[in-house]
Amino acid sequence: MPFLSTNYTYSDIVFVDISLLNVQVRIVTNGAREISWNSVAGATNRVQFTTNLPPVWQTFAATNGSGSPMTVIDTSTNAARRFYRVKVDF
Repeated sequence: MPFLSTNYTYSDIVFVDISLLNVQVRIVTNGAREISWNSVAGATNRVQFTTNLPPVWQTFAATNGSGSPMTVIDTSTNAARRFYRVKVDF
């Protein structure tokens, strides 16, 4: 990865294999959506959603990751057309 500045060192680079998040969305009782993922320990895990493309992301839930699977339920009646993502903040 090229850097535009030489002020960075290897300790400034953070690497997380996002394929490990394995985000899944499934419909549960009464049309609610269950969002589950493998959380990243020691970081804030944010479940975000948007109803439009291109997206304007809104935070649905934020939690401290434990490294274990986590789940949140979206019971919003406006959730007929929502796109979800999990964003990790270090």
